[in-house]
Amino acid sequence: MALIVVASACLEAATANSHVILTDLTAADPYYRAVDELTRFRPATHVLQFHEQDVDSLIEALRREQPRYVTVVAAPTSIDANLASRMFRLSTLMNDDALMDFGYGFITGATAEEAVGFVRNIARAESEWASLPRRFVGVAQRGSAIGLRGSMSGSLVKAMQAYGECFRVDGWETKVLEWEPGPSGVPMPADAISPAVLGGSRLVFIAGHGGPTWAAGIRAADLANVDCYPAVVLCGGCETGVVNRWLSMQRDKTIGERFVQPSDTLSLRLIRQGAVAVMVGVRSHNWADCAPVVYPFYAAGRSLGDAMVPATNQYLRSVTSVWAPVLTPGKPDETYETWNTTYLRRSTFVLYGDPAYVPFPQASEQHHGLPEDFDPFR
Repeated sequence: MALIVVASACLEAATANSHVILTDLTAADPYYRAVDELTRFRPATHVLQFHEQDVDSLIEALRREQPRYVTVVAAPTSIDANLASRMFRLSTLMNDDALMDFGYGFITGATAEEAVGFVRNIARAESEWASLPRRFVGVAQRGSAIGLRGSMSGSLVKAMQAYGECFRVDGWETKVLEWEPGPSGVPMPADAISPAVLGGSRLVFIAGHGGPTWAAGIRAADLANVDCYPAVVLCGGCETGVVNRWLSMQRDKTIGERFVQPSDTLSLRLIRQGAVAVMVGVRSHNWADCAPVVYPFYAAGRSLGDAMVPATNQYLRSVTSVWAPVLTPGKPDETYETWNTTYLRRSTFVLYGDPAYVPFPQASEQHHGLPEDFDPFR
């Protein structure tokens, strides 16, 4: 299984080799052009050989390099729940504690050209950040919802509206779209998914049920004419991060295997349409897992990778070891008893994008509407 891993890690005390690229693709592979593009964009990136099954060698190599960010550049056929959990575990093995030591992300696309375009859009957004639109769109499922407590209990719409109020304080244009749950994949109203509503947003938060091709009623096909540049997209739909190989538990508690065309998946459609980052789960996920990363990258001016690390470590401080279960089709799901726990969700919560990307470089000077402890899902 061909894989390009571009490494970019998130240690608080980063060394000189803060960007590392790991790859087992040959230079002739079309997706390798994304590696070339990324090294031009991040000239400090160092390239090491990576083999998916050679985990021990990868641990030692990265411990020597002590990267700050690890970016995995791969064809979508290489990315699944197993790779996501392996990368999560790897990120905790740079020292002897069970905490995440570097932030990581995946660079991919439905085609090699779209993977290269993804890197170029990130570079463009980084250079244009001061003139990018100040626009937030929240998409929320109506009705009661699991994972909410207190004053927000039962209402994702209220949670999205609370975010909207925070951004309005900072002078942002905000919009909250509501979706009434129905059969899987029920779309939003046609007039809701249009360039005038979703297009041109800087931050999009999608909260509701989902699958590989949809989330909160938004289907990948609905975005065909929407310009999603320069959006950072947070998505809480279950398995919406699946980009090809779909591993999930069946009714008999064994692992089922299905395949989705990469071009039909919501995550890769967002990338194709210009989104510069998509933070999403490849297994069971929860919109509340997205919330802790918002303050660090929006109001504290951190990179996406630097935002992921403390948010994840809040959960890992009570963990003594980190495991990476291998999901094998037809075999029992070893994660059954914990499939919806915070740990399992966090281990398969991925960033499609460059973890070194800083969406709001001067955020601490310009943004005051979002309190540090703000979490409308709790």
